[in-house]
Amino acid sequence: MQEIEVDLKELYEATKSARPQRLSSILIMIALLGSVAWLGLSFYEVKRLRNRSSQLQKESEQLDKSIEQKKAELTDKQQLIETLTPLLDLTPLVISDPERAARGAIRVQSVSRDIKPEMLASIRQFGFSIEDKKPPDDEPTTNIIWFGKSVSTEDVKLVAYILVKNNFKLNDIKSFKNSSGLENVIQVGELGRPKSNSYLTVTQIAEKKTFIDTDVDVSWLLGTWQGEATQIATSDNQIETGQTGQWTITLTVQNGKYSVDYPSLSCRGKWTILKKSVKSIKFKEKITYGDRCVDNGYVIIEKKDSSKILFNYIDPDGTGVTSFAILNKQ
Repeated sequence: MQEIEVDLKELYEATKSARPQRLSSILIMIALLGSVAWLGLSFYEVKRLRNRSSQLQKESEQLDKSIEQKKAELTDKQQLIETLTPLLDLTPLVISDPERAARGAIRVQSVSRDIKPEMLASIRQFGFSIEDKKPPDDEPTTNIIWFGKSVSTEDVKLVAYILVKNNFKLNDIKSFKNSSGLENVIQVGELGRPKSNSYLTVTQIAEKKTFIDTDVDVSWLLGTWQGEATQIATSDNQIETGQTGQWTITLTVQNGKYSVDYPSLSCRGKWTILKKSVKSIKFKEKITYGDRCVDNGYVIIEKKDSSKILFNYIDPDGTGVTSFAILNKQ
């Protein structure tokens, strides 16, 4: 009996000493399981953050593309507004005498039966010469405008705008395939039945870019050109009468774009073709940077030889050449 009591006492002591060890083991296991769970949660969170970061990067790239598209759309709309503004504000009262006199050499031939006398009267008010070429009553006509190679895009658009404003249903605008003898002619309509029921709007006329004869090769202007321009003194500029001013020019032509830089005046801009021939191109200039250059002027470039071109600048009012330069190919 005494031996049994001793064994029980030893067992109790052994059990008593083992309890802390089991408790430590349990706590260690809990800690390990907690660490594993925390690591798993951390890995999950890192993966989630990576996915979110990738998603945000894609959204940022899409937003950048969207912003660039909006910028391009705004630029196009701004150009459209700039093109439409002078048309929408245009009346015979704001046309200068030199402009009206210059248009006297342009003959507007009326062929279409849909042209009303009041339309021709409006066109005449802007200085154009009018010729009535309507055919006999039994012959059908179209409502297409044709123009010769010496007629500027601005004058074609002006006639088109006057007609559309007076409810003329204009189908299209094209250049004569062979304008020999018709260089200064704008012909409204031609013999034949209309092939289209679609009509141009004022916006479409302003955006139209197919007026220019794309067959004319002006590749001679490709590259970079530099020179120094001489400005002729007038009462409208800051140069004293009887004196001249000089300023530098760099013209860059590539990929169908015409960029001009005036380093000494700290401004630059871009040119848009109005009309062109084998050895001469007329541009509209838009200043995009700087405030020391006159905006919305005109530039005529003439080819002298393979390495030289003549630069002539005309003020926005079209009164004549106010500066000129010889530019050398670089």
